[in-house]
Amino acid sequence: MKHYSVTSIARLLYYVLSNKNPRVDYIEQDTAFTDDIYMDQTLTWNIDRIEADRVHPYQMGETVKVAVIDTGIDYNHLDLKGNYAGGYDFGDGDANPMDTYGHGTRVSGDIGAIDNDIGVIGVAPMAELYALKVRDKRGSSHIRYIVAALEWCVDNDMQVANMSLGWEGRGYKAIEAACQNAYRAGVLLVAAAGNWSGSVGYPAAYPCVIAVSATDEDDNLASFSCFGEEIELAAPGVNVTSPTIGGGYDTKSGTSHAAPHVAGVAALVFAANPGWGNEQVREHLKATAMDLGEPGFDIHFGHGLVSARNAVPPTEGYRDIALDDISAPSPVMIGDLVPVDVTVTNTGTYSEICDVSLTDMTDEVDIGKQTGVTLAEGSSDVLGFSWDTAVSSPGTHSLKAEATSVDEETYVSNNYRSIAVDVQGAAHDVAITDIMAPSSATQGDIVPVAVDAANEGDSQENFTVTLTDTTDGGLIGSQSVTLSAGLSTSLNFDWDTGTASVGDHVLKAEASIVPGEADTEDNSKASIVSIVESGATMHVADIAMSLKYAGRWVNAVATVTIVDDSGFPVAGPTVYGRWSGRTTDTDSGKTNGVGKVSLSSDRVRKASATFTFTVDHVVLTGWAYDPEANVETSDEITSK
Repeated sequence: MKHYSVTSIARLLYYVLSNKNPRVDYIEQDTAFTDDIYMDQTLTWNIDRIEADRVHPYQMGETVKVAVIDTGIDYNHLDLKGNYAGGYDFGDGDANPMDTYGHGTRVSGDIGAIDNDIGVIGVAPMAELYALKVRDKRGSSHIRYIVAALEWCVDNDMQVANMSLGWEGRGYKAIEAACQNAYRAGVLLVAAAGNWSGSVGYPAAYPCVIAVSATDEDDNLASFSCFGEEIELAAPGVNVTSPTIGGGYDTKSGTSHAAPHVAGVAALVFAANPGWGNEQVREHLKATAMDLGEPGFDIHFGHGLVSARNAVPPTEGYRDIALDDISAPSPVMIGDLVPVDVTVTNTGTYSEICDVSLTDMTDEVDIGKQTGVTLAEGSSDVLGFSWDTAVSSPGTHSLKAEATSVDEETYVSNNYRSIAVDVQGAAHDVAITDIMAPSSATQGDIVPVAVDAANEGDSQENFTVTLTDTTDGGLIGSQSVTLSAGLSTSLNFDWDTGTASVGDHVLKAEASIVPGEADTEDNSKASIVSIVESGATMHVADIAMSLKYAGRWVNAVATVTIVDDSGFPVAGPTVYGRWSGRTTDTDSGKTNGVGKVSLSSDRVRKASATFTFTVDHVVLTGWAYDPEANVETSDEITSK
């Protein structure tokens, strides 16, 4: 059949026919458009929520004809080639609807991906899929393509037509008329509501089309989903993993993925009820939906979430064991005993006995097996396993739970479940967190040195802490340490300075590197101790306070005098001190030839206030500061 563009002859048709021929209802210009249904997100989801897998043991939609009006289909994909039954490319005008965009392949997979132990499985995995390509590689379509596709559905006895396409705004009369004709001919029409969070788009808004909104994994309306009085059913549309062109898979979101869930359930209903027409199937889908949101019909979910299990209940006895869930914490550490729970359900109509095993597929290790699991019809049990990761390799591990098939069980795709668990290698890290020693000591003293060590890793560690006088090159001591993860300890050393040289000494505490330790920067710390000759000690003899005024400003001056143990002034030591009260700052300076140094506070505005100066330390190579001999350590003065 050849299709002519209305654009080129619109004026002529209008003049000749529009007002003179009673058989002409309207003339409409052909328009190109890009629908806004498709959304790109990288998440995960599957169709378990609508319980399609519970129906597959006895119904898979065999021989039902489903048209996918979209971008075509990758009919070479291993998850689709067995169900591909033909189609048409209305853009190129041939019977080769190969998908070059990807959207139609994903939608087709949601409806009818094959049960073949690879990739994913569709809602109706034995339905016949017909690809009607109405969009090019950029996703653009034309009115005439969609109209022709709907006519093709009628001419070729399609039972279901899925339209995961649409646009916001007004409807096109030509498409509406084609939808009405297809519906009257017995085709059940399903369309995506739209992804702009507003009014339902077209063609979903036409009364003869089932408009489908999208839900997330918590049964909430998807943030992008359109809604309104036209919504008839809801279906999963977030995190849906589907086949894509080239043989792979990807994860997308959009009402484009919600609609094919409804189309797939419709195929199951048609297969289970061969004498039903499209209106019966439509009413049945609404009547068996799971109510969401406000009780009864609402503008977000319509009549509720489509339910394969409710729509297609078993009509006779059958046998089926299913693993409904597998859960485990992640990440875990090597050496952990990891709890893994596996939920097994008897979805059949007879009592069953089965075995359930759990395997680490990554390391090819059998974790455990529970035999003789007895389940009454419709009952479930949660089986607990313990996975010892002591010898597990670091990285992501795939754990697979599998139930043995029971006698006469024909559908076994739900007999196994997998979960990914991230196993992390234990962190090994020891550290020296502090070293404490007096700032000065007299030659010959026994100097106490405290060293704090910690285990900052995840495993118990055995290591050695050494203390060395790096100035003279002498080992002060070493101690063996055993620490559990997260613990610390304080070690005490005694440094005999009888042979130490006079001057500053760098004492270094160091923890040995433990196996597997990567961060060694914190394995050591150092402290400086000044060794002076016996008798060479100094102290503070006096702190004289004064004030200096300059206009509206004032500051205090502390004049510190340093003397030796005989009372003679000491020239050259550095005095370190701090101000408090009216101002807070630190100062330091060296004494002059008469042992004095003047240290000034910051300037502040004049007011009645107290300035206090405190000596913190006095340092001079070869001398020891003896604060206990100080005549005074701090003094103060008040300004007016």
